[in-house]
Amino acid sequence: MTGEPPTGVYWGDTRIIGQLVYFLDDQRILPTGVDREGFSLTYTYNTAHGSFTRRVEVVYGGLIERVSHAPSGLVLRLTPDFSDIFEVRGVVSRDSLGVPKPVAKLSSEGDGVLVHYLGTDSRARVFKVKTNGRLTLNDGLEATPRSGDLTLKVLLTNRVRRPSVTYAKYTEDFPRISADDDLLVRAYESSARDLFSLLEAPPNSWFPLAGVPYFNCVFGRDSLIVGFQTLMFSPRISLSVLERLSTHIGRKVDKHTEEEPGKVVHEVRRGELSGRLTPFKAYYGSVDATPLFVALYHEFKASHPSTPPNSTVERAARMGLEWVTSKIDTHGFLGYTPGVLRNQGWKDSDDSVFHSDGSPLRPPIYLVEAQGYADLALRLAASMGGDQSRRLLEKSSHLREKIGAAFWSPKINYYSEALDGEGERAEIVTSNPGHLLWSGSVEHAQAERIASMLSDPEQLNSGYGVKTLGFHELRHDAESYHNGSVWPHDNSLIIKGLSEYGFTQELDELVSGLLKAYKALGINGFPEHYSGFKACGDLKPKPLGCYPQAWAAGAVFLVTQAILGISVTRGDEGYVVRIKPHLPARLSRLKVGDLHVLGGRLRVDVVRVGGDLKVRYEFTVKPSVQFRVEV
Repeated sequence: MTGEPPTGVYWGDTRIIGQLVYFLDDQRILPTGVDREGFSLTYTYNTAHGSFTRRVEVVYGGLIERVSHAPSGLVLRLTPDFSDIFEVRGVVSRDSLGVPKPVAKLSSEGDGVLVHYLGTDSRARVFKVKTNGRLTLNDGLEATPRSGDLTLKVLLTNRVRRPSVTYAKYTEDFPRISADDDLLVRAYESSARDLFSLLEAPPNSWFPLAGVPYFNCVFGRDSLIVGFQTLMFSPRISLSVLERLSTHIGRKVDKHTEEEPGKVVHEVRRGELSGRLTPFKAYYGSVDATPLFVALYHEFKASHPSTPPNSTVERAARMGLEWVTSKIDTHGFLGYTPGVLRNQGWKDSDDSVFHSDGSPLRPPIYLVEAQGYADLALRLAASMGGDQSRRLLEKSSHLREKIGAAFWSPKINYYSEALDGEGERAEIVTSNPGHLLWSGSVEHAQAERIASMLSDPEQLNSGYGVKTLGFHELRHDAESYHNGSVWPHDNSLIIKGLSEYGFTQELDELVSGLLKAYKALGINGFPEHYSGFKACGDLKPKPLGCYPQAWAAGAVFLVTQAILGISVTRGDEGYVVRIKPHLPARLSRLKVGDLHVLGGRLRVDVVRVGGDLKVRYEFTVKPSVQFRVEV
């Protein structure tokens, strides 16, 4: 992106306000400090006329600005914009589409000003501005205080409400954490807040929108990963993901949107341009969302048997499983041919999948982690029993054998990122094979090699987390999107996989690195990704991408589950809850209360005594199904 930064007020894939800025004596002024509390930001301004504070509070349906001790001559200027999110990102332009931009109309209405924009999609986008000060129309809106204080409200709906009541209910239902590591506790609590801020419309919808500002919409893959991350922490989020995505399950073949029967949607947009003149109104270009949907559906049924998903979800899961198995039966692996998006895994930037000499792969492209997701989907579907169980297990076993044979590279002594259509390997060192640990798709010897590469400070371990691309690779760039930065969600899946395979030393290193990054980032949360420079001296990681971002916020919960070593499986004689904790060296005690397990609430307390870990657990609410606990 070039040009102005993407600041503004966004609503429904539209930047409705381009600027909301303060001037003093006709000179723009900037804050000198900022503090965050809940869903409010308080800015401090130090000027030649004295100091004042500005508090911005985000509410459902709008925002509220409050200035205290405003100096004489202060002016707040608000500029309506109504640019589509794809315009802001530089993805499309009105000139290229031949779509002129209508002019927003401003009119006085009662105690405020109504801003009305009728888009070329015939949809009206409207907001109202109210203030206790003076409001004038001057190439936009200007608000000035009548006295020392100024309040301005931007109202996007007829009714606004503060999130405090709903947030209180959310936190009451969310498992509580205590530990002798304050950093883990702070990361957990701030992540819970960040994730809540991205929920679509609780308590009516608990669906996690992907991230602010670029991806504040339905994203299939992102939301499914969040579903796994929150499965034991807020299962209504997981269920909401399944329910929403099931309404977008592919029904037909559409080459424009890349829809296919049984395929799970990648992205859904509602903007004036993005929601009408691009394939992204409902775009299906992802190879991994469908196996992730199938896997989450069956994992949810195993973890929460007393809350079965509805028939629409069940039907979508059947269709998704058919899509996965048909692709594997036809091609041997799960792959894709580049479409609107050239790369269709989670690393979907144009330059993220390549051969070691930098050349692109010839389609179709088979990503290593997508095969792991498919294997996981097949195994979990088989674990639920039924007529297809044996056939699905055989497919899963055969797929795992093929992953090992086809993707393992003797040249780099590691798994390749991908195969191309001619069977050539992309022999570069990436984080992608780490997802095979999460999906459980490799034997222990191969898993050990993956764990070693991921934790190697000369390869992928930055000291602040696992990087997307190795230090020595041709396209390495520590501040790039997918070629050398660190993604929290990526690390959370890797850490969960390390826990499952029992690699405690590597888990210790990566958890410590992630928490170190949380502290060094200095934003009281995890961004979408951050720079992947080596952790040394005074060099700190740089926040990059969106913030908050749903699967970045969800990372801490999956990491917490990995530390506790909790898993749920379904056996012939009921359900099995396993607790095999791996406390990092920085922790001596971790207690998590009221985890959502089998319809009950599980409290786990792990304490290090000498060289041993002592585990105490209690179901504060008993499950309604037959189960046993293994520690």
